[in-house]
Amino acid sequence: MKKIISPLLLTLLAIGLFSSCAKKSSNPPPAAPVSAISATLGVTKWTAATTSVNKSSTVITIKGTKPDGTYLKVTIPPNASTGSTYNLPSSGIEDFEYFDTNVAWLASLGSINVTTFNTSTNVMSGTFQGTLTDPSNGSNTIKVTGGTFTAVF
Repeated sequence: MKKIISPLLLTLLAIGLFSSCAKKSSNPPPAAPVSAISATLGVTKWTAATTSVNKSSTVITIKGTKPDGTYLKVTIPPNASTGSTYNLPSSGIEDFEYFDTNVAWLASLGSINVTTFNTSTNVMSGTFQGTLTDPSNGSNTIKVTGGTFTAVF
């Protein structure tokens, strides 16, 4: 009986040791997407501290705000889809604007591109670029480059 227990005990110990050494995945699951908006305004990189998304039957608005009160906002139609491009100025609701606590700068030229819109995960992303103009003085402009947004509904 003693001879049977020893080999059996050794086998169980070996199985226990090898199973506890099983390689565990070191890759964490991908992070859930979050709403965000950023762009270079003139020569200054602007990134929102918080971003809100409003989707209604008439409009999708992605608005990023910083603690200093400035905000950057992109507005597109609710029927946007992957590959949609909106050239500005537009006769529709498509637009982007920047508010710097003194002036609401409006897009006078540019484009908004929807690069992806996954309706099953409700995540949209895109780019925008162009020129913002001070509506009270049309000669004051800000060039917008590298604008990106992610909207999670």
